[in-house]
Amino acid sequence: MQVALKVFDLFGASSSILDVHFQGEVGTGLGPTLEFFASVSREFAWRELKLWRDADSTIPGKYVHHPLGLFPAPMLNLIVEGPMATERDRRKTRLFKLLGQFVARALLDSRIIDISLNKVFLKLILGEPVPLTVANVKLIDPVLGHSLVTLQQFVGLKTVVQEDPSLTTEEKKDRISRLQVNGVTLDDMCLDFTVPGYDDLELKQSGKDISVTAQNVEEYVDLVIDAMIGRGARPAFKAFRAGFSTVFPVEDLRTFSVDELVMMFGNADEDWSSETLNEAIKADHGFNVESAAIRDLISIMASYDKNGRRDFLQFITGSPKLPIGGFKALSPQLTVVRKPHEAPFTPDDYLPSVMTCAHYLKLPSYSSRAVMEQKLVIAMREGTGSFHLS
Repeated sequence: MQVALKVFDLFGASSSILDVHFQGEVGTGLGPTLEFFASVSREFAWRELKLWRDADSTIPGKYVHHPLGLFPAPMLNLIVEGPMATERDRRKTRLFKLLGQFVARALLDSRIIDISLNKVFLKLILGEPVPLTVANVKLIDPVLGHSLVTLQQFVGLKTVVQEDPSLTTEEKKDRISRLQVNGVTLDDMCLDFTVPGYDDLELKQSGKDISVTAQNVEEYVDLVIDAMIGRGARPAFKAFRAGFSTVFPVEDLRTFSVDELVMMFGNADEDWSSETLNEAIKADHGFNVESAAIRDLISIMASYDKNGRRDFLQFITGSPKLPIGGFKALSPQLTVVRKPHEAPFTPDDYLPSVMTCAHYLKLPSYSSRAVMEQKLVIAMREGTGSFHLS
């Protein structure tokens, strides 16, 4: 990430296309550049950066769990930039600016990126209205949204009691203090005025010392929603917009819908059917479409799950995602050629290799589909991220 910061500080706003060459490696061209964009995409989702809400922090791994897309962790301080801001807020603001610049640079240079942003965050970036409602919270965090619905039920029950003309003031207070939803009271929930999941972020002054009761539950719900998608998200999307606009105006993104932006950021559905792969692959130099090796390769590729597809594409192209349009849009076309062997070695002694810039796979004529699958796994695991001349 530090390398990315330096690169974009120097060249992010340049009108020239950004090409990347890794120090100490002789390979150059599109492959290393796509690898750079793919690597930075992954690093933005690191948990240790604390940029994003984590849907389940108990899941092991160094990346944020974000099944509905990345959404910023709340930032509630009034000042998030400059000498008066905390070091944490300054760092996070700078990273969101970098993210905006990175995404804009990728779009301008037609680079494939792999950043899954939540649709609500994209709406905020586009300047579209995002009402402060539980429904929008559910689009980011369904579990928190369900909890807020429960709290709103307490508000509804309290209103019913308050509007009951047959009850005295004391009777109303008594009933409100004993309200239950699904057999649970507010006291049972042990809530205070801090952001759910962020005990160090207070929703109001001295919030850690204020319990949520029937008297203030409505205020609590409103403040949580605001912390999620209102003032708590504002520093992040404003910083993103500012960084993006150093490359070209963020307002230009309004040409696209949110769903189209999701696709452009590397989240389009991909067709890996045998029929599509058969049309997409060009067999050459020792292979033809009827070769057993080509049939085995297509069978293996069609069987990959999501992670297998990402690993294969990373190995072949330098990016874990296909461009918009899938294999048909891959340029140059994926070409598979026969990799020669030298005695006393056999094809089974060799690993496949690839020219990422040309999408050119050199595949030995293995003795079986099982051997090919095993060798591909080894090559994908060991060869990704390393660029050499052959």
